[in-house]
Amino acid sequence: MAGAIYCTLKPEYHKIYQLTGFASQFSHVIFYGAIWLPILMLIPYYFLLKDWQCSITPNLVKMILVIASALGFLKLTTPKLILKSYKKFDEKELAFNKAMDNINSYSAVMSLLYYTCKSYDEPIRNAALTKIKACKRLEEDLIDILEKDRTAYDVFNFLDDNKVDHPERFIEPIIKNLTNINKEMRESITDPYSSIYDIDVLLRVLEGQFKDSTSKFKPHILKLQEILETPLAKNRVYADTEKSNQTLFKNREEVKNWLARH
Repeated sequence: MAGAIYCTLKPEYHKIYQLTGFASQFSHVIFYGAIWLPILMLIPYYFLLKDWQCSITPNLVKMILVIASALGFLKLTTPKLILKSYKKFDEKELAFNKAMDNINSYSAVMSLLYYTCKSYDEPIRNAALTKIKACKRLEEDLIDILEKDRTAYDVFNFLDDNKVDHPERFIEPIIKNLTNINKEMRESITDPYSSIYDIDVLLRVLEGQFKDSTSKFKPHILKLQEILETPLAKNRVYADTEKSNQTLFKNREEVKNWLARH
């Protein structure tokens, strides 16, 4: 009865952590231990109360009691010791389900572009791309993002693998966004709280489906080259300093090579 009351009053671990699969099933075993553990401990007492208890080896009774006691201890400590591991065990699946739920609920291209990044698994990227390509005003939405006062790296990631029907419409919006990118690049180099963006995709897009307009982009890339020579902040708060140095050096080389080709 005490175990039943305990299970009624206490929240279930599998609900708290949203576990799935084996972890979810095991969390039920842990949770309902308040019921099955007392029953397990009653078994040796049942043997002792019977008339034939003399035929039972004392060590067997002791062993059952020791096992039940050990399980009782684990019942109390397991949630603290291993539920964090179970959360890690299910973390990838939970992240996948969350991403797919977001993709299904989002309708704005700007929100969907976030899930086209190559850091996501292919099924997630494909689901996002399918929904993006189904948008009737796709090019208008992409242009609108480029024209906003922000860096549109997600748009360039999309354009790296997906051709547009009217590339000429993108030239001016891209030029406008390059101004924002140059401004952000300077800030990311000097600000220890920022991370430096790898611009290889951006440069590849400019000389890809927009190669006929590289002369229009060149003044902004020259400006970018100048900005990349800015001394890097000595310490990074949220990013690795060595990795930031490597990214900055890589960007310098890529811009240099891009300008040499154009």
